[in-house]
Amino acid sequence: MQDRLDTLERFQYGIAFGSQQLGLPGSIRRSAVLNALHYGRACDYLSTAGAQAENAQPLPPGEASDCARVAQGVFVKGIDAAMGLYTSVTIALRSRVLRAGSDWSADHSRQLQLSPEFELFSHLYRYWLSHAARVEARLYHQQQESDINRFVAMRKAMVAAFLTALAICFVIVFEPMVLSLDMHVKRVRALLVLIPVEVILSTASLKKALLTTA
Repeated sequence: MQDRLDTLERFQYGIAFGSQQLGLPGSIRRSAVLNALHYGRACDYLSTAGAQAENAQPLPPGEASDCARVAQGVFVKGIDAAMGLYTSVTIALRSRVLRAGSDWSADHSRQLQLSPEFELFSHLYRYWLSHAARVEARLYHQQQESDINRFVAMRKAMVAAFLTALAICFVIVFEPMVLSLDMHVKRVRALLVLIPVEVILSTASLKKALLTTA
């Protein structure tokens, strides 16, 4: 259990701040919406209906059904604070079980399940953190889709600019060059038709004019 909690904390830190060991670049300041969900008022993105949809058992009335009041309003500080609280509560419950050791009995189980810590653990695990993870995944997917659409639009703009530059280059450079070469070819042909080759090669001025035209 402790290893899993340590792994969870390591991945959580890596996702937020980056980790060279895990190959994670970090998500802080890369998305305003995800930053607000993680470190701002997460209740703006969470709802009681969404939390209830995570479990078949109904949410208990009172603070547990209000995002701003559950766990003393921890979600007002972001889901990272809620995850930290969940980890702390889980470690405390685990310590209780380990302290009892082989003396653990059914009475201990009942006392544990009736304790405020277990109730808090249950509310976070069954409803609110599951809902928060689903919302986070949806927002992350939307952010990635938005980034991809922005990249595709940028590529389209680059292709359009390239084609425009190519068309301008054709009109300004390539087409006049082709017309000039065509005119030179026509002049050479006309000169060869009018004057025999032997005469042109024997006359220095005509030979020079032919070579210059070519």
